[in-house]
Amino acid sequence: MVVRFATYALLLLGAIVFAGWLFQTFGNPRVEKPQGVNLFAKTAEAQDRFSFEVVSFNAHLLPKVARPFVGQRGESAYRVTEIAKVLRKSDLIGISEAFDEELSAALIDGFNKISNRQFAFLRSPMPRSSTQFVSGGLVLFSRFPIVAEETMTFSSGSRLLSSGFKSADGVAAKGAIFARVRLPRTSVSGRAILVDCFLTHLDSHSAGIRSQQLAELASFIDKNRKPESLFVLMGDFNISGPEQLSQVSGGEYLHLQKLLRFDRFGIRDLAIEPFGASSESVARGTADALIPGSRRIDYLFLGLPESGVNACGTGFRTLPLLDEKVHEGSLSDHAAVWAEVKFSKE
Repeated sequence: MVVRFATYALLLLGAIVFAGWLFQTFGNPRVEKPQGVNLFAKTAEAQDRFSFEVVSFNAHLLPKVARPFVGQRGESAYRVTEIAKVLRKSDLIGISEAFDEELSAALIDGFNKISNRQFAFLRSPMPRSSTQFVSGGLVLFSRFPIVAEETMTFSSGSRLLSSGFKSADGVAAKGAIFARVRLPRTSVSGRAILVDCFLTHLDSHSAGIRSQQLAELASFIDKNRKPESLFVLMGDFNISGPEQLSQVSGGEYLHLQKLLRFDRFGIRDLAIEPFGASSESVARGTADALIPGSRRIDYLFLGLPESGVNACGTGFRTLPLLDEKVHEGSLSDHAAVWAEVKFSKE
């Protein structure tokens, strides 16, 4: 009797183990989930790819605490839906000024409504200082798996007493976020390519504070960037870019280049690269979506790894994202900047 019971128990245990194996194999296919991110990002299509699209956009989704002082842009829920609909066509998307937590969550949902084009994402941390009331407002979306990540908060920002309510950046925990993403297997040496992505939003009021923030950003980049990875830096720098190529080596823009050591790492401004030295033109501005000639303060920078991969930025565009359904005429007060990064076939 005892032997028969033991036999039945072993058979039952074997059946349970077999059923679990079936579920793991067929009912719950294994996926490699990026570590530490909030959402699984599907890898890209299986075929060889030689490019990816990157876009940076200040979405102007202000926190409730700031709206009585700086005003509220209309149709917030509609704008979030349309922003996600337009920008999720790209592969790497850096969003700044997603300060409002509810709108930020809705934006994340909007990016993932298409079942075959889901995104991993990384957000700014919540404030840890008693003088800050909202996060840094950054959200980085990636259609590729995120394999490493880090966030930081700047040590200073403009205060109410020095800059007034409309420019009191210090109440937000502004900083930067980093995500290393793994592109799918490509024909470039037959291996996956890593891209180190950095997204930031600098102080809008004080050049002195921006200089300090740039130094902290440089340290953050040095700590996290790998020499063998492609490098992408984007965001709202609140620093006016050159209107002509002859102005590249001057002003606060030159200071930005020096602090982030563009020469040492071969970092290029993708708004300038496509035009070449034969043109005196530079991409149009981004500070006001309704004015094509406004200041360019939103950037896409590209740096190449030390060896193994050759890439360049092509097709740079400024996207005003005009929309008649929004009272102010566009989805944000800023225009977006977009570019395609192409790899050279070996």
